[in-house]
Amino acid sequence: MNKQKPFLVKIGGKATSTPAGVMTFLVDYLKKPRDRQLILVLSAFGKGTNALEYLYNYFCEIDSGNLSPRDFKGDPRSYFEEYASVLLKNQDMQFYDKLFDKVEIVCSKIAMEDLNDYEKNKFKAELLAQGEIMSVALLSEHLQREGVKHVVVPAHEYIHTDSNFCNAEVMWPETSSALSSAMHNFTDAAKWPIIIVHGFIGRDRVGNITNLGRDGSDLTAMLVAQAYGLREVTLCKDVKGVYYPNADRNDKPISLLSYREAREYVVNETGTLIFPLSIDFAEKNKIAIYVAHYNAPEQIGTTITRVAL
Repeated sequence: MNKQKPFLVKIGGKATSTPAGVMTFLVDYLKKPRDRQLILVLSAFGKGTNALEYLYNYFCEIDSGNLSPRDFKGDPRSYFEEYASVLLKNQDMQFYDKLFDKVEIVCSKIAMEDLNDYEKNKFKAELLAQGEIMSVALLSEHLQREGVKHVVVPAHEYIHTDSNFCNAEVMWPETSSALSSAMHNFTDAAKWPIIIVHGFIGRDRVGNITNLGRDGSDLTAMLVAQAYGLREVTLCKDVKGVYYPNADRNDKPISLLSYREAREYVVNETGTLIFPLSIDFAEKNKIAIYVAHYNAPEQIGTTITRVAL
């Protein structure tokens, strides 16, 4: 490999909505030959976070609102097991059983009576984090069995936050030092051609797992970029870029946006395309955001930056 800057990409959501999608859009992509190091920030597979939140609501006897068990076939264990079956090729499924044991342990805590709000939120964040933890573990195990060189950097050991468990605020000075030290252990691209980082999760001062908020993996990617000295991040979505409101499906995405303009267009009636705090962090630290479709991570649809290129 040459001395090109690493390519940092965040992937999740619909790119991994099915086990077949994980193999087609993620695993095959990781196995392609490349001339520079790849850093992958990974979200929970498919509707994994929804499945775990539904599980939390069940044990807390909370109405799940728009969360439908149909999204994850009614059973979170079976939902993740489908991914495990494909990635592990139905061999040594005890590996998956041990992963899901952690989910069941957290659920047993949530099921306890007389929990206060602090405890409920703490256990909820720990439960939701298992989506990223299981997804990264299953992907890494598959790559290891296939002989694909890579390393996993557990984000929750290095991203420091406050104790607002499910919408935690990043404590940047501590995170910068810890994450930078961790990432710079793997600068040898020949030895570590792929670095995989958990999205969405961090840890508070006393070691409790925290969440950065829904779509918080976008922010994880920015934190990793800044810690690793990168000035470009690619966010893979289920669209080719950012579009004007009410754009026709055949329209081309907006090729260039300022950070201010991006804030206006990334939140619409269909949801949030980019986590707003990630835009704030990118602007403050002069990180260009590239938006691409997960089918083609290196074909940029929209560039978000401070000034016109």
